[in-house]
Amino acid sequence: MWKIVPDKFNSMRGVSSVLNICAFPSGNHPDKSPIRKDMICVRVWLANGDTRWFGTECAKIGSDLRMHMIVNPRDEVLRAWKDSDDF
Repeated sequence: MWKIVPDKFNSMRGVSSVLNICAFPSGNHPDKSPIRKDMICVRVWLANGDTRWFGTECAKIGSDLRMHMIVNPRDEVLRAWKDSDDF
């Protein structure tokens, strides 16, 4: 199930906008990544200084120039993200 990474996230400090998104290939994650090394790691930097980490089997930039990634259909939080029609 392809979903679009949102442009805002909720946190303990309120809603925060996304500043940057970066995908790291499997086996090439930053040292502090909590994602398993055999998955693609998607890191999201927020305006409030927080960072979000997501693991996926595939992530791509869509024609809308936003990050699209495959999510587990059983994940209720990620399943609520906007559907991607690109892939």
